[in-house]
Amino acid sequence: MTSLPTSLHGPLHEPLPTRLHILHVINSLDGLGGAELALLRLIRHGASDRYRHRVVTLLGAARLQDEFLAAGAEVLSLDAGRGAVWQLPQRLGSLLNAAGAPARASGAPLARAAAGSDSGASLGRACETSHEHPPRADIVAGWLYYGNLAASLLGAAWGRPVLWNVRHSTHDLARSGVSTRIALALSAAAAAQPRVIVYNSATVQRQHAARRMGSSWSEVIENGIDTGRFRPDDLARARWRSAWGAGAGTRVIGRFGRFHALKGYADLIAAFARLRHRDDVLLVLGGREVDAGNRALGELIAASGIGARVRLLGERDDLHEVLPALDLFVSASHGESFPNVLAEAMACGVPGIATDVGASAGIVGDIGWLTPAGDVDRLAATIDHALGALAGQNVPLRERAALHIARHYSLAAMLKGYDRIFAALAASS
Repeated sequence: MTSLPTSLHGPLHEPLPTRLHILHVINSLDGLGGAELALLRLIRHGASDRYRHRVVTLLGAARLQDEFLAAGAEVLSLDAGRGAVWQLPQRLGSLLNAAGAPARASGAPLARAAAGSDSGASLGRACETSHEHPPRADIVAGWLYYGNLAASLLGAAWGRPVLWNVRHSTHDLARSGVSTRIALALSAAAAAQPRVIVYNSATVQRQHAARRMGSSWSEVIENGIDTGRFRPDDLARARWRSAWGAGAGTRVIGRFGRFHALKGYADLIAAFARLRHRDDVLLVLGGREVDAGNRALGELIAASGIGARVRLLGERDDLHEVLPALDLFVSASHGESFPNVLAEAMACGVPGIATDVGASAGIVGDIGWLTPAGDVDRLAATIDHALGALAGQNVPLRERAALHIARHYSLAAMLKGYDRIFAALAASS
């Protein structure tokens, strides 16, 4: 076993006795995925007088690290490297080694840091004793399959209750990577260990129950949208539309999400190419690897002959300003749990089209449109119909979209759900 390449960002202090110490374990904070952002919102908007949050990342923490620190969390990164599933035993073994007693000198500082007993000392400093103080994490919360597995190891080693957050759809598992499929199999074998499993959509809860992955206690807590940040913004709308060359009569369709087979970019581009009779429509795409440097995406666009009507924005952390400039958001995914950006777009007053996967039907409600996953003809026809509907009632639809999200996917409801679970876990430990 190699030594832990662990780094600590931010000071460590003893938890206040009136606070619950929640230790979160997640793959990474290096992207703008739904799990990372949901965890950030939970920490940023939760009750700071009741919780103390520490976050352990199996991989890097770079992109969102400063935002987590500003929200009051402490961040510990294992920096284990990215990409190879065979690294998982090493990562989890390192975590377990760090949590155990006696522990190796190289791993022990993580146990002290996670226990809240390191008093600000560097994690790189060797411990002076082979036996660690008892961990003071009241609850260990995993996020995503690998984070859940790591949380289970830590929780078992420390004798603390474990919470899993499952946020992956198995609707089209063949399009998921080998690493994800292996993680799902491992998770199914270990799913009796966590005290509670939280799903962010009822569909995903049913999918995992069908695979006999379940705890005696499971809950659905759908993502809460920060409607103070994601809201209609006329100034931002005008600014971005001008940047895209979208005139008063131009309709703008948007889609944001990482470039992955599950996200259906090929379907959306093919459907958009069939709308040649609508030459006053632009397609704006963004997300990780959704940029001019993506050769595969460039070839899809070129082959479809729509290059002049496409704008590529890449991954952005200012979607709250970009989304209000759209007229229609389209999620063509083959699999989703809770499509966060679809809800964010609607909160910004943008009606949505979505494939009928995960929580999409509830998010779209009676304001937008659903279409079967993988059916390019239906997707093209639905986009064409929606553009026609917008011509007659654009303003009412925008107002209804924003109101629907505020009523049904509030941040307060998500926070209340986690408050209830944290309290129950603490009382039962």
